[in-house]
Amino acid sequence: KEWVLFGSTSYDGSNVGYAGTAAGGVRVNLFGINNFSLTPSFVTSRLGVIHHEFTHILNQRFIMPADFQEITKSTYNGNWTSTPADSAHKWGYVSAYASQNPTEDFAETTAALLVSGQSWFDNWVKTTTSEVGKAALRAKEQSVVDYFNSSLRIDFRALQKEVQQYIKNELKD
Repeated sequence: KEWVLFGSTSYDGSNVGYAGTAAGGVRVNLFGINNFSLTPSFVTSRLGVIHHEFTHILNQRFIMPADFQEITKSTYNGNWTSTPADSAHKWGYVSAYASQNPTEDFAETTAALLVSGQSWFDNWVKTTTSEVGKAALRAKEQSVVDYFNSSLRIDFRALQKEVQQYIKNELKD
């Protein structure tokens, strides 16, 4: 397993910056380390990136559930930067970035459930303006939980609780 730290942010051809990437089922690259800070918001945001990228590593070794890929199939948009956050929310995504494709959606949903926590996720579902979006978010949540519990034999709810306790107790956030 490899964790590679880079000082600067990584940018793609359209000048979009990325905080992390995952490759080969073993390597996570974290970018923007020159801006490192021990503030709760910075550490929490990096935990989100780490959980997102590690989910990609897991998916490279254990295929993500086929059912997840079907939940919001009709609204994925490869050009996610043009998706307004409120539209992504309404369509059943935890972020505009999640609307890019099923792989990013699964990683974003997993990271949101772990790092932002269940109460955040429940509120996100509650505040969407679309019943279709609410149903999609709940279906995605169940798919993520089932994947961890069945494919990986990891109690997702216990992991979620442990991440939340760390954020609360160690980061005081």
